[in-house]
Amino acid sequence: ITERKAAEAALRESEERFRTSFEHTPIGMAIVSLEGVFLQVNRSLCDILGYSESELVGKELAAITHEDDVEANLELIQQIVDGEIDSFRMDKRNIHADGQIVWGRLSTALVHDPAGAPLYLISQIEDVTGAVEAQTSLVRTAAELEMRAGELERTNADLAQFAYAVSHDLSEPLRTISTYLNLFGNRFRGHLDDEADELVDILTSGVDRMQIMIRDLLAYSRAGISDQTFAKVDLNRAVQDVLANLTDRIADQQAKVTVGELPVVIGDGSQLRQVMQNLLSNSLKFVEHGVAPQIELGAESNEGLWRISVRDNGIGIEPRFHSRIFIPFRRLHTQEQY
Repeated sequence: ITERKAAEAALRESEERFRTSFEHTPIGMAIVSLEGVFLQVNRSLCDILGYSESELVGKELAAITHEDDVEANLELIQQIVDGEIDSFRMDKRNIHADGQIVWGRLSTALVHDPAGAPLYLISQIEDVTGAVEAQTSLVRTAAELEMRAGELERTNADLAQFAYAVSHDLSEPLRTISTYLNLFGNRFRGHLDDEADELVDILTSGVDRMQIMIRDLLAYSRAGISDQTFAKVDLNRAVQDVLANLTDRIADQQAKVTVGELPVVIGDGSQLRQVMQNLLSNSLKFVEHGVAPQIELGAESNEGLWRISVRDNGIGIEPRFHSRIFIPFRRLHTQEQY
């Protein structure tokens, strides 16, 4: 009798611990019959689904499960009862009392009697609605970004094709004008008055500038479009190539160019050289008359990125012009000034 009483006391203590854990755990828990009917639920599950305990007990599992998830849920329950699996986990949509969808991460196992016969199911349900909605939003955003990237790529291709066509169509009549201006100048220069010669020079200069603008327009439309794949680029070598291109200008202006140690980066070598040449050319161009350009190139590492700087003693850009000067094909000074 003593052993039996001790066993009964241990059983009551175990049941009390289970009951306390069942009632107070923050995760929704339920005891479900083999037919899929709620036998017992805890407060957390009531809070997740928006029902009272009395409303849930006796309700079929299928009644609070989204119709698209009912079949899969009941099939897994049947597999447990038939002994095909020991337990299962699934993410399923539950119907809240107010009709809203609540995503739950369901974990279910089978409880047997001492003889091994199945008694009931015990389930844990964790509310993962926020995580599922965040994942859904992330997938939707990724799909939208991919779609927009495709549209942007098509737009860029159309722009490049349009710019090429426009450049070609504009270049043809300009070449004709340039040809006949040169013929006119060669034939009549010195035979007319000074004003006529000056007008011819102005027209010729205007045509030359227009041809440069057309070439720049085509180059601008193709900026960022490259058939090359990114590769390692030694900026020291790239800058030396640029300085070789600018040797005569540097000598003519008695410019001093100081180059610090530059890194090896991943990029398009051709475009990086073009950027360097543009920056150095600006440093040589936009300087006060009679002042020898002083130019410094350097690099510094910042959180895994490289900041490449080109500093000079040129005229600079007043802050009030910053929003204007970076508009394509805009400048602050006339051709005659710089």
